[in-house]
Amino acid sequence: MGDRVVLRSKWMKAFEESIESDSWGQVVESTEGYEKLISWISKEQLNSQLSDDERSLLAKLKLCLTLRIMALTKKVNDPLTVDELKKLRPIFESLFTANKLPFPIALARYKDGVVDDVVTASLVPAAPQPKKGGTLLPPPPPSLDGGAHLTIQIEKIGLKDATEYLDPFITVSVLDSLGLPLEPSQDTPSMNQKRDTYVYFGCNVEIQTQVNKLPHGKQWYQRRVLFFFFFFFFFFFFFFFF
Repeated sequence: MGDRVVLRSKWMKAFEESIESDSWGQVVESTEGYEKLISWISKEQLNSQLSDDERSLLAKLKLCLTLRIMALTKKVNDPLTVDELKKLRPIFESLFTANKLPFPIALARYKDGVVDDVVTASLVPAAPQPKKGGTLLPPPPPSLDGGAHLTIQIEKIGLKDATEYLDPFITVSVLDSLGLPLEPSQDTPSMNQKRDTYVYFGCNVEIQTQVNKLPHGKQWYQRRVLFFFFFFFFFFFFFFFF
């Protein structure tokens, strides 16, 4: 809990400094401050102890900071102003506490190629827990509009000490560039087929979202899809006493 208090204080200080620079018209300083804060939030989003509500809230904060950077660095039709951004002060002050406040900025109105109503992020189902048998999902049923789905074939992975890993498996996660999960993560079954420097999986991961519905942003500030592959394994410690 103490670490979260320190983290909240650190973020609040960076937010206030960036807001002050922004209010004085210091574009470079405020942009750098917002980008640094986005980087910190992105790192915290990898914390497995976060609840779904906390992940959704962090994603919304990142989005607001990104929208403000856009307003400072390029012409947009409906820019997020610094006065609107100031409304996030109570949100930063209540981060990681039991005090749940309504989000003060209506994100759904921003449709300038950046957001597809990020508020729906809270509707993404929770990722399944890893199991030894895996949590691979079946191919999704054909869609009425004929949309295509992506199949990722994982044949093998090359590792220096491949034969020493116990019950290895791979988790495949589909996220957008804001760190929001687009669908549940999937785990391959644990594999014990290992030869030389390879662990063999030989399985397919069926992406549940239609290809044309995955975000395809081409600019750094636009949402785009990211595929992450995490390799997990178990190991033992041996202690010798003399």
